[in-house]
Amino acid sequence: MGRTAILPFLALALACGDTPLQPTEDLAPDAVAQAKAAKTPFASQLTLVGPVEPGDVRISHSGVLHGTDLVNEFAMTGDLVGSWFFIGKYHINPNNGKGRSIGNPGLVVITSPMVGTFECKGGGKIENWPTDDFIQYGNQRGCKGTGDYEGMRMKARISNEANPGLGAGAIYDLWGEIW
Repeated sequence: MGRTAILPFLALALACGDTPLQPTEDLAPDAVAQAKAAKTPFASQLTLVGPVEPGDVRISHSGVLHGTDLVNEFAMTGDLVGSWFFIGKYHINPNNGKGRSIGNPGLVVITSPMVGTFECKGGGKIENWPTDDFIQYGNQRGCKGTGDYEGMRMKARISNEANPGLGAGAIYDLWGEIW
């Protein structure tokens, strides 16, 4: 099993420790049932902690950068608290600063208000690379929950348009619905 395949399980183990996945003390079991019954909007903020695994980069004959097996960790605050891991690849044309990113999977580890994970597929667009005006935005879809979120789905958007920039500390907005 490759390093990238093991990372989601390692991240979940670190987030949950020896404690089984269960509602937090301040969340009654009937609140968990209510959350599972309706679409619940959320808004959180992601702050780039940095690469967990830098992956491999190659440059094609046409000059396009191709990155694979990249793993970035983001701290998540707001309505959902925890971590988000981008696990995937990117393709960037340095001549115009545009590109695409593909996350398969993206792993959302939530520690509050309930405890669990969502594993998602996603993709996004990249603009203005590698300047201070760097922007990346995209969708997370096909997200399936575990733990308190077992049987639930999530759909989300991610963007740093309000806070353009690169590197550790970059801030992204994450918003969507869980049902």
